[in-house]
Amino acid sequence: MEVRVLGPVELVAEDGPVPLGAPKQRRLLSALVVHAGEARSADLLIDAIWGPSPPTSAAKLLQTYVSQLRKALPAPARIRTRGAGYALELEDESLDAARFERLLSQGRAASREGNPALAASLLRRALGLWRGQAYGDFAYEEFAREEAERLEELRLAALEERIEAELALGRHDDVLPELRSLAAAHPGRERLQAQAMLALYRCGRQSEALDLYTDARARLRATAAGGSRRLSISTRMPAHACATSLASSRAPGCASCRGGSSSRTLSLRSRPVRKPRRARCQRRRTGCSAAAASSQSCVSFCSATRCGCSC
Repeated sequence: MEVRVLGPVELVAEDGPVPLGAPKQRRLLSALVVHAGEARSADLLIDAIWGPSPPTSAAKLLQTYVSQLRKALPAPARIRTRGAGYALELEDESLDAARFERLLSQGRAASREGNPALAASLLRRALGLWRGQAYGDFAYEEFAREEAERLEELRLAALEERIEAELALGRHDDVLPELRSLAAAHPGRERLQAQAMLALYRCGRQSEALDLYTDARARLRATAAGGSRRLSISTRMPAHACATSLASSRAPGCASCRGGSSSRTLSLRSRPVRKPRRARCQRRRTGCSAAAASSQSCVSFCSATRCGCSC
């Protein structure tokens, strides 16, 4: 038995989807799943099903819907009466959202342990559980909105983690189309911007990486000026990925290619522009020299793309 909320709410048994009848019965199931294991009062469930204007017979109708849902639920799931309310009891493996979070946690652990191949596999499995917007039609309803938003944030975080693992495996060509689409769709997600910058650079598209850096920095500076967030980008950039991707053209000054720290923080904080020392730049035909020509901070751009120069 499985309850699916990573998309339209569904109840699935071994032989296929379980019909839930009236839309209000699906609302009841959704309201119970959001707080699985916790007792929800009859008043809260009535609000979830009918909103601020319930019928006078709402209490009796709720009992009817609960009875029908109890009959539809395959074991071991069950609805218990607790005081003046009801609680849906589920095993963790019965809820797709719980399995998604478990796989995300395992994928993150694999990344921390330096196993990007396992991390990518686990994170692909986690993301494969998604069928659409969490809670489907109920995503913007008061009873489900907070949980739907939390799950959506975790989905984007899982995407970032999976892409990070793919980059660590040297698959920048494979992930670049997806990364560009995600970076455009989520311009405020700093990690995606940094990952797209890095993938572009590694694919030999240095001028596009510089354009993205310039746009992201300007946008984040404008946002920071409004006082709503810090102007910074933080992302892990594994050293062995840098070595694998840039081995044929790395510069002697690239510390990460020599086995430096496995993580790095990329900051786009507003800095005084300093005159680049062109004579020391080892990669004149890359975006680094383009940054110098456009009066951008060579140091910041090189930090983003890891060009390896010593400027």
